[in-house]
Amino acid sequence: RKVPADAPTECNTPRWQKLGMTDTGIDRRYYELCALSEMKNALRSGDIWVQGSRQFKDFEDYLVPPAKFASLKQASELPLAVATDCNRYLNDRLTLLETQLATVNRMATANELPDAIITESG
Repeated sequence: RKVPADAPTECNTPRWQKLGMTDTGIDRRYYELCALSEMKNALRSGDIWVQGSRQFKDFEDYLVPPAKFASLKQASELPLAVATDCNRYLNDRLTLLETQLATVNRMATANELPDAIITESG
């Protein structure tokens, strides 16, 4: 069987164009391999999905539904490992940074930094 001349070829990459397009038309075997290969790539990237599949389901199905997200956000109950308030988050990070810098400074003063030595010349 021949592939119709008006068959879609948008998914054909230059690599497949060299193999699948001949002087007599489209080579059916390479055309089918190209289609299967591109479908595999699209499934892996999430560009297409299989309804009812666990492995290749729609990316949106992994997310919290928009209505529930809005209600959780409004109630400040988002289950996140970080603060959702910007000022609180930045203050927490600044406190952590200051604590870590104090630890490094103490270790440097006592010459206890692993794999590092700070001398008068730098």
